[in-house]
Amino acid sequence: MTSITPLLLNSLSHDAGVRVEAEATLARARVENRCEYLRALACEVASSTSPKHARQLAGVMFKNALDAKDENKKREVQQQWLAIANEQRMSIKATIWQTLGDEASEIRHVAAQVVAKIAGAEIPHKQWPDLIANLQTGASGASGVAAKQAALEALGYICEEIEADDLDQTDVNGVLTAVVSGMGKNETDVSVRLAATQALNNALYFAHENFTRQNERDFIMQCVCEATTCEDVRVRVAAFEVLVSIAENYYEYMSAYIEAVYQLTVNAAKQDKQEVGLQAIEFWSTICEEEIGRQEAIECGETDVQMFGFISKALTALVPMLLEQLTKQEDDQDEDENAWNMAMAGGTCLGF
Repeated sequence: MTSITPLLLNSLSHDAGVRVEAEATLARARVENRCEYLRALACEVASSTSPKHARQLAGVMFKNALDAKDENKKREVQQQWLAIANEQRMSIKATIWQTLGDEASEIRHVAAQVVAKIAGAEIPHKQWPDLIANLQTGASGASGVAAKQAALEALGYICEEIEADDLDQTDVNGVLTAVVSGMGKNETDVSVRLAATQALNNALYFAHENFTRQNERDFIMQCVCEATTCEDVRVRVAAFEVLVSIAENYYEYMSAYIEAVYQLTVNAAKQDKQEVGLQAIEFWSTICEEEIGRQEAIECGETDVQMFGFISKALTALVPMLLEQLTKQEDDQDEDENAWNMAMAGGTCLGF
């Protein structure tokens, strides 16, 4: 294909005729020569001379070409990608890869998404074997802060695209090492810390073996807890979201950390911004649901269920904190009546 920039810009035109014609031309190109279509999109994403919105659109169209809501259709478009000759795929991937270090955060973001979509097609088939190691290198900061942040984003997105058995334990260790290191208090760049914390939330699904080892578990929990007190509210929210996921997936390992997490959640609910406090209360709602389910399993005769009774032990301290949230109803009443707020979160948790 010749330069795809005019077509992309025309597809955004306010003139319906121009827009429809451009969209039709792009759709034909996708069907008639998928390899050249994807190569042109990759080159557009990487082009520093093209308008930023055209580059972003090219990235979105590339990732959409490897995705679909219907799982059968998604497998079909992934197979179409895999049907492209390996040498050509490597060339396209190399073009996208270089944009992970782009100076524009919007371009790095869409490039990370494209890398993840390609990984979703290739990793289950044991292709692109050095991807995780290369992203781990990028996440170490070897190529600068921008590339570090994008590498962490890509690792997080990849974990959304693949299944647990698609990665061997060496790659799982590489993912966790990269993201946990990036979210620690020694990381000075907030965008890096945010990307790492969000990536860990996706990577937890793969961390079952790592959570069985106390030293690794301790380090993960330490970095998560540190992130809940980060000066940036987005990182604090993301860190409490990780704690919610840990409560849901790794309840059996929480005994050693529950007191520290209790204090963090109480402080967040009482003193922090609402979006942080909501996640802090969600942690206890998740513990409630987990313990209700475990109690029911025990009553049904299951004998291998661990039950620590975190809620019953913390009840005398939790109830006053949750009741305090109900008093915030008046403060919240001017908000959208359908908006989730501290009073509603506290009431829901008490309802368990």
